[in-house]
Amino acid sequence: MAMKPLKVNEVNSFIKKLIYSNPLLNNISIVGEVVDLKKSFKNIIFFNLKGDNEEIIRCICFDSSLEVEEGKETVISGKVDTYPQNSVYQIIVRKAETLKDGESYNKLEKLKEKLFKKGYFDPSKKKKLPKFPQNIGIITSVNSAAVKDILNVLNSYKLGLNINIYDSGVQGSSAVDKIVKGIEYFNDREVDVVLISRGGGSKMDLEVFNDERIADYIYKSKKPVVCGIGHEIDTSIADLTADAYAITPTGAAKLIIENYITYIDRINFFKDKIIQKTETLIQRKYNYVNLKRNKLLLLSPYKKISSKINYLDRLENRMSTAVSEVVNEKNKRIETLRYKLSKYDYKNIFNKGFVFIKDENSNIINSVEKINYTDKYYVQFIDGIKTVVFIEDKE
Repeated sequence: MAMKPLKVNEVNSFIKKLIYSNPLLNNISIVGEVVDLKKSFKNIIFFNLKGDNEEIIRCICFDSSLEVEEGKETVISGKVDTYPQNSVYQIIVRKAETLKDGESYNKLEKLKEKLFKKGYFDPSKKKKLPKFPQNIGIITSVNSAAVKDILNVLNSYKLGLNINIYDSGVQGSSAVDKIVKGIEYFNDREVDVVLISRGGGSKMDLEVFNDERIADYIYKSKKPVVCGIGHEIDTSIADLTADAYAITPTGAAKLIIENYITYIDRINFFKDKIIQKTETLIQRKYNYVNLKRNKLLLLSPYKKISSKINYLDRLENRMSTAVSEVVNEKNKRIETLRYKLSKYDYKNIFNKGFVFIKDENSNIINSVEKINYTDKYYVQFIDGIKTVVFIEDKE
């Protein structure tokens, strides 16, 4: 009958129980070289214990008073613990006793001393980086984060650089040969500077850059070499041998185009100053012109003429109003007189049956005593005139 598959957490829990139930693993002492020593902000100590064949065991210590030194051969005591989330095990360190400098440490120090005597670290023998490089060779893994950071820096200033990347492993036993071949490759090419880089890692990961062969090829390179290995705690032999180095790939890329950046910053600075001064000058000239314009407006005859025109317009309006008032008053007076005249119009008398009697000289006869019976008289009616003769009344 087939065994039922276990879940991941069940396997991890089972292994943890096995470890916890083993008395040896609960109180164990191990000797090795301390590498990759770090301390967190909570004063928790992390490090790896390295064996003779480069194997490592992770260690963690919660006692901040415990003295542990990088590169020292140390006996640690504690218990084996597991972290089921990642299926890893580590030593919870209770005690630590430093014995001597570790083998790797001693080997590295002897190599540094040897190369120092050969002048590999001598500043006077460093090749000067070109002021304005155009052709840049990069030795790194094309799939690494480091190459992306480098390209971001080199391309961000739009300098039109020719960038050639030599794909090389930067970790493991074969990395040394690949890096050396990369240096040889660029020494036979038209490049102005060579950048060797990787994106950080543990001290063990960076051991490749402490190799003597890489130091030899960097020192003998016809082209200037810059290192940007990305390890803030330790300086590798490759860093010390290189003509220049930075603690990060980004820093190394900026180091190569440092003069470009300086000149661009200066150009931008002067550009801003020119813009600022130009804007200030324009504003001053504008204010000056505006001031003169206002003065001209005050002195200009146009204003006086405009004022007189306005005065004449007001006077015309007043005269027009006054004339209109006089005309209206006269019209009212005429209407009143017309009305009065109409009341005394002789034609109105005709309508009432009255007539006018005139003599031959057009004198109005308004009394019987003025009648001469031998004369002709004219009687004016509303619709015409008739000639009449009066006959004397004999009674």
